[in-house]
Amino acid sequence: MAYTADNLERFGAQNALYPSLGPFNKQLQACRRRSTIDGRPFILASRLIDWLRSPVDDPNASTNAGRILNEVYPRSDELDPKMRTRLLSFSDDSNSKCWLRIVTILLQMPAYLRSFAEIIKIFHELGISDLKLPIDKQDTNITRQLKNFVFTSQATTDFINEFDRLQWELVCDKAFDEDHIDGYPHPHLGMILPVTGKECTKQGGQGAIFMIEVPAECLPQTLSEKMRRKPYAKDDGSV
Repeated sequence: MAYTADNLERFGAQNALYPSLGPFNKQLQACRRRSTIDGRPFILASRLIDWLRSPVDDPNASTNAGRILNEVYPRSDELDPKMRTRLLSFSDDSNSKCWLRIVTILLQMPAYLRSFAEIIKIFHELGISDLKLPIDKQDTNITRQLKNFVFTSQATTDFINEFDRLQWELVCDKAFDEDHIDGYPHPHLGMILPVTGKECTKQGGQGAIFMIEVPAECLPQTLSEKMRRKPYAKDDGSV
């Protein structure tokens, strides 16, 4: 279950065990929006990722992501003692192995945080990074690895279903990306259209024309550049 304003209280014990999740949850809520198309929530991923990369005044961590990782990832991990260091080195925005969206998903699944190291190791070994999202929930490699090393059969199914639901909230910036849509086999099954407002500007016959509002963070770069030019841009230059 995702962290929302309605259920944050349920995770009081979890936040006590991992104090850095308190600020994370607040930031997550600040970045959450709801689609006017189907009512599903989505996250302004780039804004949240910027916060995770932001520096902190902590002798044991240089960023918010590092502070969180210190708590949820065991320091003396027998599976792979160097994985924590690698994860932090991969968190840069220019790194193709960046994992921050995947970690954001896992942090919203408190029932599985105690298995965080094992799950991250499997994803890493399978080459699953943020760029690979959304992943196919029918991927047998992921299912087999989770069953072999982490969960029972039913728990694996539950994990995959929950991960699948949450991953779509973080890939809305691909909803209007033609290259991505063409390359994904069934985008209509999970993709959330990040439309936060719509207004009918013309109606007649069998159709209607709507003007829609989409957060700038959810636009692919090529479309965003076009929208910053008149007549689409606002007076302050924003989209």
